[in-house]
Amino acid sequence: MASGKGYSGFGKKGRSTPVRHNTGRDGEKRYLMLSKDKMDIFKYKLQDLCTKYKIDEKIATPFIANIIAKASRNSIFEAKDYIQEKEKEGMIQADISHEIFNLLDRYSRMR
Repeated sequence: MASGKGYSGFGKKGRSTPVRHNTGRDGEKRYLMLSKDKMDIFKYKLQDLCTKYKIDEKIATPFIANIIAKASRNSIFEAKDYIQEKEKEGMIQADISHEIFNLLDRYSRMR
């Protein structure tokens, strides 16, 4: 090092600790989850998809509730796994599952 100033080796000069990505305040890992700010919009768009693909209301209501619960409490990936399970069971078609995946990706954030 040509200059007399200390270099920590963590990117910018003078930084004493490495930057920790995807961690919260207490060092907990952050996950991709449904954005709480946009949850109502997500719910209505999901209901619109269910009516567009003519899913029975008795099936659609708990299906939507489970997706929202998994995506907002656990992670987007668990919600996607749940949707894939329901597709394999024959409850929904592949077309609607791909559209729901796009909605989940659009309305998610790191929490």
